[in-house]
Amino acid sequence: MNFEGVQLDATDKKLKKQLWRCLILSKALLKEKLDANIYKLHNVISNILFLRSKHRQIVRPNAQFRNIHFGKRCFILGTGPSLRNVNTNLLKNEIIFGVNFLIRSDVISRITPQYYCLCDPVFHTTQVNGTLEILSALPKTTFFLNIKAYDIIDGLDMDTKNIYYQHYDLAQHSDYIRLDMSKNMTAPFNVVIACIQNAIYMGFEEIYLLGCDFSAFISSKNEHCYDKGDAPDRKELRGFALKQSSLESFYHYALAKYASRNNIRIYNSTPNSFLDAYERKSIEEIT
Repeated sequence: MNFEGVQLDATDKKLKKQLWRCLILSKALLKEKLDANIYKLHNVISNILFLRSKHRQIVRPNAQFRNIHFGKRCFILGTGPSLRNVNTNLLKNEIIFGVNFLIRSDVISRITPQYYCLCDPVFHTTQVNGTLEILSALPKTTFFLNIKAYDIIDGLDMDTKNIYYQHYDLAQHSDYIRLDMSKNMTAPFNVVIACIQNAIYMGFEEIYLLGCDFSAFISSKNEHCYDKGDAPDRKELRGFALKQSSLESFYHYALAKYASRNNIRIYNSTPNSFLDAYERKSIEEIT
């Protein structure tokens, strides 16, 4: 906001406050526009680099998953503590996506995910052994790994026919999403978002979320469904958790809009979840 030519009475504090609020708001909007332009430039460069890299060939086989489950429904299982209370008998004939260390929960003893996503950087850095643990425990499951894990997994003496890689490098901003699994994709802020993108690409008409408590910004504990005793305290400051949750929320809002435009229904079936992007529907209502 430009104050040039505006004559203010020094005693009119209320008006001055209102003008400053407008100025702050305008700066926030300006930053948002500048960020969007930076993201767009990043995406142009990212696509050029992708087309010139070996990654283009590695992710190309993912085209076989396009609309492979057209018109069907699936369930994405996050690892929030609420998953402990899910009646897994209701999921035995459903198509399931597992994530991260779901393998360590009791749920896996009752159902086997058809698909499993490991996109977090820890699975090709500090948790490579954890990745191998998960891969070996579910030999019939199809896995989607971050492209950065390719060189590590490809160099091991193991069967990789059920492992596929995804290239996440595009910046998601505003309502922009690119979820073609056989190309450069928008980088998800967490693994549930990655699964939703994959499920949409695969043609699922209904997508249900379970174990997606979305409570990291509230809880002081880093709690998951597979914790047997006391969960460890969160090491990050609350402000960082709030910032991360905010970014994730707006990504979910963009996914909700994308789904609505394409006649896809995403439901949050997690009791007491703080994720508000999707319509609520309990698992008992569904099955």
